[in-house]
Amino acid sequence: MEITQNNYGYDIAFTVRKTDGTIEDLSGITSVYFQVVDPDTYRNIVNGTCVIVDAVNGRCNYTVQQGDFSKAGNYLGSLQLRSATKRVNTKTFYITVNTELGPVA
Repeated sequence: MEITQNNYGYDIAFTVRKTDGTIEDLSGITSVYFQVVDPDTYRNIVNGTCVIVDAVNGRCNYTVQQGDFSKAGNYLGSLQLRSATKRVNTKTFYITVNTELGPVA
């Protein structure tokens, strides 16, 4: 996934899949957390809640907030699915944050 530094206010759309590639039904999931970690410092740079938009088809969105992805670099992302009885983390995925463009002259 590639993102531009300091952009915010847009949604990142996720489709959650099982390890075999089939869709993960999010029915019964009470919350989905989006976590992004700097692999050099192990600090969270994003830790927010997704909105489930289509539970049966495993779809959820995270709205990028001001301050998220403020530094260009390579990061590790994951989702955590939570229900009343369990917490399950997705496989980690790579996120590249590209340097924002300067002003147009």
